[in-house]
Formats: sequence, C-alpha cells, structure tokens
Amino acid sequence: MIDQDSFIVERPGKGTSPETFVFVSGIRGKAWSFDGALECLPKKARILRTNTPEGDVLGIDGPKTLECVVGMLAKECDERDVKNATVVGHSMGGFVVQALAKERPDIVRKMALAGTSYGGTHTSRDAFVNSFTAFRAVNAMYGFRDFDRAFFGPRSPMYFSDSFIKKNPESAALFREKMKEVPYCPRQFSWGSCFSSASFIEDITQPALVIHGQEDKIVSVEGGKKLVESLPNASYWEIPGCGHMPMIEQEESFYKNILAFHKGKPLDVQNHDLEVV
Repeated sequence: MIDQDSFIVERPGKGTSPETFVFVSGIRGKAWSFDGALECLPKKARILRTNTPEGDVLGIDGPKTLECVVGMLAKECDERDVKNATVVGHSMGGFVVQALAKERPDIVRKMALAGTSYGGTHTSRDAFVNSFTAFRAVNAMYGFRDFDRAFFGPRSPMYFSDSFIKKNPESAALFREKMKEVPYCPRQFSWGSCFSSASFIEDITQPALVIHGQEDKIVSVEGGKKLVESLPNASYWEIPGCGHMPMIEQEESFYKNILAFHKGKPLDVQNHDLEVV
C-alpha cells in the first residue's frame, strides 16, 4: 500500500505568514529533484515538495487517475492550510498543477510550469513520446527495467541536454543512480499520456510562467509554446542549452526566477545563457 505520509515533504516556514511554494514532481518524480529550492529560496519560505504517488507493479493499489492525484494534493494543502501559494509543476506535475489551478484557485495564486504542455500531441515527436510512454506502461512488468537502462543510458541523455552531460558527467551519472532506486508504476505513464487540459485551459486565469528547455527531448518546445499561447495570463521563458530538468541544469537561475515571478518582478537573465521569449 502507499505510504500517504510520504506524498508531501515539507519545510515549515518562519514567521506568521511565510511565502509558500509547492513543487509538484512528474512521472517517477521525487522530492529530491527540487532540493535546490531549499538552498536557493529564502530561508523563511515554506516549501512543500511532492513524491509522485506510486502503487504496486500491477497498478491495483494507488490513485486510479490523474484527477485522484489532484485530489490528494488538494487534500494535503487543505490539511496544512496552504493558501495563495506559488505552485510549480514539472513535466506531468505540470498537468496536476493546471488541474489544481482550475479547481482550487484559493490554493494556487500563481503557477510555474516547467518542461510540460497542456497534454495531447503537438508534433510528430510528441506522438512518438506518447506512444513510447504507452509502451512503457505495458512493458513495465516484463523486463522493462533492462530496456529502460539501454534506451536512456548510464548518464540519462533523455533527461538532460547534451551540453549539460558533457560539462557535468558526474551530476548526470548521480541523477541516474538515484533514478535506479525509483520504482516503476505503469499507471503513472498512462496518466501522462491520457491528459489534456485543452477543454479548460482558457479558464485558468492565474498568472503563469511557462519554462522550457530548448533541448528538451521528452516534451517538445512546441508543446511549451502551445501551452503559453493557450493560457490567458502567461509568460514564456525558453532556456537555450537546457533539457528536461531546468531545476537541476540551471538550478540557481531557475529558483532565482521562480522567486522573481512569485514577487511579481521581472525575470533576471543577466549573465546567464538564457533568454525571455
């Protein structure tokens, strides 16, 4: 059974009304992927990070749909009295945040969406990725672990940009070692491949920051651009030389600009290989 207590990892804030940030992970995502928030955001800030819910390998235990995950997150936020937070979603976590923003605007004051889209297929590459995630779901219990290691390689080339792997081989290898400890849950892949916010995305009125690595190999840049075009109140930050994990590849700049967005200040891209589009 799922350990519900491990769904949220919280660092309490300091003071009577601390700034609150919620970070929502994607497929096979863990709270440690947002460790940089603990160092880069203000020490007084309240920070909540999620571990994506798992289940048994057959998909019997655990949340049945992405909407169930949204409900879990809303329930946790209510129990912890989380209101008016800046909520950051990565990859499939971006889907969760979009749905939460629509259903619970009292929780989501602003949202940042990194390495994600509104779901569905935007390019032929997206179609391949969607087909591949479905393949993963079917084969996860039949020796898929060996296939995954062969496909993604020892340094996680699908997660990171080629330039990051070249400059930071130890970091990429360490990430891969951590990912080896993360269980496979076929249902997570089905959540991601089935989601689309196209029917309600225009109803999401909170300020949004869409962040996309120019070398993202998992979610296409076109998907990120379609997302920002569809949101009524969004800005777009595209990061050259960055892959699917901007919170790791561009850690300092990522969190610095999350904080700027939270405070309503302009993004600071000076002295970085970044651009605002």
